[in-house]
Amino acid sequence: MSAHLDYIRLATWDIVGYPTIVSELMQQSPGGWEHGSWLQYKGWRKEQIFIGHGEQDKKRHTIIQASGNMAQELKEWLVENCFSWYATRIDYQVTILHPYHLSLEKIHQSLGSKKTSLISSETQTLYLGKRASDIFTRLYQKKLAALWLRLEFELKGDRARGAWVAMLGQKTNNQIFQYYLGRSILPEAAKKHYRDVSVDTNDLALTAELTATAEKKLAWLQSIDQAVMLAITDHEIGDRVKILVQSWANYAPNYDRGHIVENLQHELMRMIEERDMALAELDIMKEIE
Repeated sequence: MSAHLDYIRLATWDIVGYPTIVSELMQQSPGGWEHGSWLQYKGWRKEQIFIGHGEQDKKRHTIIQASGNMAQELKEWLVENCFSWYATRIDYQVTILHPYHLSLEKIHQSLGSKKTSLISSETQTLYLGKRASDIFTRLYQKKLAALWLRLEFELKGDRARGAWVAMLGQKTNNQIFQYYLGRSILPEAAKKHYRDVSVDTNDLALTAELTATAEKKLAWLQSIDQAVMLAITDHEIGDRVKILVQSWANYAPNYDRGHIVENLQHELMRMIEERDMALAELDIMKEIE
């Protein structure tokens, strides 16, 4: 049994590298590209891939998304080239031959209509949870040469970010799928057909718990005054500023932002003064020489 990455959407506020990432993506998957758009984003589209940039929260924002087979095919490339991005949605699925005795109607009845909804046409689809929530589950039939049954977890928000962190940490599709299977409200009669007891998911719980805190730190870092962010790129003190910012970020979720920025700027000014003094001393030494 093998879980597949069925959909992934990554995003970044860093638009400086947009031309480079577009070029590298087109080299990774050559041919067939054309101009396209998705919501407020404009960029390039090919089959099941889209990359583009637009405005969000009055700031420039870049996304890349892939679905179906292309999501799985691009997985390693995304991990290697977009490791500094964050995920807004990730889907995992496992598809099996439909167990003849497993009834979606009975699962729906056992869980109750408040938690699930069942849509019937030529095939049936069982929805668990709310579409807007961080975890949305689909159990649905696919009629090909035979009747198949797919279980799919749609992760958004902190759950998507956690899954992306796990992927960057070399966790497999199976590990992440099995993690969410174990926490699903599906009855055991359905779960057992998708369970893989050989997969270890113990440390994924810690990853999921830590992600929310990490996101608070990231949000705080993105809100820091522009002067501080510019100082990070300074050739002389940039590396030291990064270390300082990260140390303060550890306290960000629990402390007042204004107080932290005030202290951060104080340390920054001290660094700049030290740099200026060092440059002045260097100029004096050159004059003496």
